[in-house]
Amino acid sequence: MEIFINELSLKGQFGDLNELETAITRFNEIFSVAKGMNQILSNQFLLNYKAIRESLLNQVINRIDRDESLKFKRIVFNQAISWQDEEHRKHSEDDIFFCDALNDIVTDTTIAEAAERQLIGDSTIKRLIVNFIQSDFQTSIHIIKNDKQGIEIDCIETKEEFEKWLDFPNISDLFGISANRINDLIKRKLTHIFFKRVDTPKIIGEQMHIHLHDEDASALNIDGSWKHGGCDIPTEAKQILIGWGFKITG
Repeated sequence: MEIFINELSLKGQFGDLNELETAITRFNEIFSVAKGMNQILSNQFLLNYKAIRESLLNQVINRIDRDESLKFKRIVFNQAISWQDEEHRKHSEDDIFFCDALNDIVTDTTIAEAAERQLIGDSTIKRLIVNFIQSDFQTSIHIIKNDKQGIEIDCIETKEEFEKWLDFPNISDLFGISANRINDLIKRKLTHIFFKRVDTPKIIGEQMHIHLHDEDASALNIDGSWKHGGCDIPTEAKQILIGWGFKITG
């Protein structure tokens, strides 16, 4: 799954710090559910977009509840990657991407990047745009590339909308997560492709362990030891395993 944070959904719509805090809390709730999903992509200049009327987000984010502010920063700076990095960027600044909702050109924005990936990428990968509340966007975003190709991408603003979009009941407590729920994520292709399945203990002394897609068909115990095999785990997969309660020793 690819999840895109839409900086254009910040337009100075919040009247004061209380409204901004509510918006950030709702945003954080979405990513408490999204933790463990494959990839989060963001604009590296997200904090330079308007939050409270004429104030930029980076000017006011430290003035809201400290816990919510720290959660938000962990998402933006630690979990999300910048699609502007050369190794990640897919869309060209030479192409014209037009957004119906804004009646404007959105080339070199996150939603243009999402549209290009939707157009040329793997059709089995699910893509979703996350907006801040009270934005100009509805349940989907329609993008036209170079006046020819129309691209539709789903979008949400709240945790409840995300859970409904995933069609995954009781998803709010994924971590401290059961083997059944992890296996459901794997089956639905909502987590890293490196994971094959999770098994629970069947004999005395055995641990919960996860089987991996590597050459040796390795399996990692929840305490970080190898049940069998052993391999280099991709960085993104490590972060997900840690969120699920697995210890990573290397």
